[in-house]
Amino acid sequence: MTPPVGPRTVPAILIVDGGDSGARLAQSLRHIGYQVCGVVARPQQALAMAQETKPDLVLVALALEAAAPGWCAAQLFGSQDDVPVVLIADAAQAAAGDVLQLVSHSSAFGCLQPPFSDAQLELTIGVALAVHARECAQRTLQAEQKVRQLEQRAHLMETIFNSISDAVVVADAGGTFSMFNPSAERIVGIGKLVDAEQRSASYGAFLPDRTTRVETGDLPLERAINGESTDNVELFIRNENKPDGVFISVSGRPLRSDETDAGGGVIVFRDITEQKAAAEELSKTMAELRYQNDLIDTAFRSISDGIVVANANGDFLYVNPAAEQIVGVGIADGPPDEWSQFYGTYHPDRETPIPTEELPLLRAIHKGESVDEEDIFIRNAKRPDGIYIRVSARPLLNDVGGIQGGVIVFRDVTARAFAAEALTQAFAEGRLEIVDTIVHNIGNAITSVTTGIETLRQALADDRFGRRLTALADAVRAHRKDWLAYLRDDPRRGRKPSRS
Repeated sequence: MTPPVGPRTVPAILIVDGGDSGARLAQSLRHIGYQVCGVVARPQQALAMAQETKPDLVLVALALEAAAPGWCAAQLFGSQDDVPVVLIADAAQAAAGDVLQLVSHSSAFGCLQPPFSDAQLELTIGVALAVHARECAQRTLQAEQKVRQLEQRAHLMETIFNSISDAVVVADAGGTFSMFNPSAERIVGIGKLVDAEQRSASYGAFLPDRTTRVETGDLPLERAINGESTDNVELFIRNENKPDGVFISVSGRPLRSDETDAGGGVIVFRDITEQKAAAEELSKTMAELRYQNDLIDTAFRSISDGIVVANANGDFLYVNPAAEQIVGVGIADGPPDEWSQFYGTYHPDRETPIPTEELPLLRAIHKGESVDEEDIFIRNAKRPDGIYIRVSARPLLNDVGGIQGGVIVFRDVTARAFAAEALTQAFAEGRLEIVDTIVHNIGNAITSVTTGIETLRQALADDRFGRRLTALADAVRAHRKDWLAYLRDDPRRGRKPSRS
């Protein structure tokens, strides 16, 4: 008969022994003050009775007739019911010295070797109960510490989630929110909603086109609850608290209770409205810059002047078609330290080479010099007769005044240069004849002027009007200081004096 289970003041012991020794062992236990839950012959029976009677300790005879040996039964009790087990060896095992090996393979708290007294039995059981109690207390303490650590970690995580700018939302398998941090409410404008079916409409979830509403089953949180991971899903949120709407980027992960079943889901999202607006503005600016660059490039490709831009290392950044057409060779093909020889640069005398470091572009890059209208003669394999170019150069400066490259602009002035040379040569060969012609022409001009003046003077002297005009001029010159008095009182020219 199985004694009822209730509050105990005396430890209850279950005996697993298939022989007559089980009854004697039960009598001994009662004699020393223990309660006996029952005596069974097989480990399977013991497990069933242990579930019913909840013993404080199990005594297991190693010499069992059951299929499983006693030490296996000890392992079963220890792993399934957390009940301390004490093994009882038989005389043959004790004589063979196998007891320690058997105990080491089990989870037993002790082993009795016959013959043993009631005192030994009481001592072994007491030690086993004490050790098990201490282990249980240690495990309880460790579990409590683990719980406190988990609680502290949960509190820390909650504090972090409530403080971060990213929104964090966690829901269980049924869609009920277990976390909805302040950032989530701030971004979407609405707090927790219980009904999952109402979330899409209430939160106002749309595709990035701002018009197509997202179905509830397509929301990242619902997909996470259903076991699907999502990354950087872009949505547009517009509701009564967010009438202008916000763009959000959402990532979701399922929370699994085991390797297969989803136990819920978590999503993390952030407001990307400003980022998206900045990206759109950047895209628009880049389009405008590309358009302006295309215009500038078209203009540079259309003009007849050559344009060359190089960085501080002498690497060409831009060369327009006119530059290569004028020089005759590929501009970008020449290494900087061999520019003079590669392009064939000479002083205007057409004989003296210009050192590479003295070329206008390198002077602008290395020395920061500006060059204006400098003439250079170019002669190379593509320009065997040579051409004259007129070059201007400027350094390219960064925001702090450092040199980051240089630019040159040049044009073909060969026709002008050759015309000037031809004129100079013609003058040198015929300069005396030209001077004589000029002197002769000047003499003829002076003679003509003198003759003309004399003829005019003679014509005026022979004319009556001319004579009167000459007399008037003489009178004006003589009376320039008293002209008014002369006109009033002179008896020939002015009025006659009045009589008194």
